[in-house]
Amino acid sequence: MKRVEVKLDLTNVAPLLDVLKNASDALRDRLALPLNLPTLDPESVEQWKSDLVESQNDDINVLLKLFNRDFFTEETVAFDEANADAVVRACSALKLYLYYEYLSDLDDEDFESDAVAYDLLTEPQQKPFLAFMFLDTLQKVIMRHLNDLILEG
Repeated sequence: MKRVEVKLDLTNVAPLLDVLKNASDALRDRLALPLNLPTLDPESVEQWKSDLVESQNDDINVLLKLFNRDFFTEETVAFDEANADAVVRACSALKLYLYYEYLSDLDDEDFESDAVAYDLLTEPQQKPFLAFMFLDTLQKVIMRHLNDLILEG
């Protein structure tokens, strides 16, 4: 089984985990992006939304469980075929939430090119921005090293 272990600095990651936990709580009963299916009847839309929220929460739980007691002692998280898909999807959902909740007023070109000047961010934007970048980096690590497992999944 292909496995990637990533060593993380606890002092840098711990504050971001608080942001991710808060985002997870905010997404408990809603999707990261609104569901707009005007051609379906309201009952079908509600069922589909419910299923998607459940799946989104399952994925986020897989991600958050990586930061367990072992992480706080070893400062390492591991990605493999058992969690790679869910972690990539969880990162996407959390990134969408963080972007639309805290970062959407940033210049799109700066944001897309990683040219955001951290010093110019407001205090309420700083930790969500760092959490967004952390999630983005996790996705890139997984996609770079486990892309074949994700595509097969």
